[in-house]
Amino acid sequence: MNFLPEITKNKTVRILLAIELPDSIKDILAAQQKDLKQIRWVSRNNMHITLRFIGEVPQKQLPVIKSSLADFQGYGFNLRINRLGFFYRKPQAVVWAGLEKSEGLNKLKEQSDTALSQAGLEFYDNRFSPHITLGRMKEADVQELKTFVSNSAVTTEFWVESFALVSSILLPEGPKYTAEKRYRLL
Repeated sequence: MNFLPEITKNKTVRILLAIELPDSIKDILAAQQKDLKQIRWVSRNNMHITLRFIGEVPQKQLPVIKSSLADFQGYGFNLRINRLGFFYRKPQAVVWAGLEKSEGLNKLKEQSDTALSQAGLEFYDNRFSPHITLGRMKEADVQELKTFVSNSAVTTEFWVESFALVSSILLPEGPKYTAEKRYRLL
């Protein structure tokens, strides 16, 4: 395993399933990261679409999770980014890039959740709002966010050919993500 030393001390690992973005898409999204005060922009390297935040799991369960996903038989699909928006929960906000509805994405989500449940994982929150987080604000100004979103435009698309089991460690400068295993789509 290629986990960071801090993770091995705890005997658990924080993991998620994610769609990694092509560099060209990261470049387009990184160009949108401007004109907001008091925001902590997500590093270009950390941009992704979370399919499922799994959370803290014992390291000994990781091989079972990897194995349950190994037989996955999903198909590649096109995804279209079509807007910027924000989630606001006073006083904080998250700025994101939104995706058009996608049957391929919904199938991938459903099938990967099924595979994870076969690995013995249970999920009580099945909400799914696919997006790409671009930045976070601790003290958000809603009017500033509305102006930012209305003055921003992003429309691009890309082909999804894989997803990844990703470990995450929280550091003072932000999370550090490592793709532990990638799964190709047909």
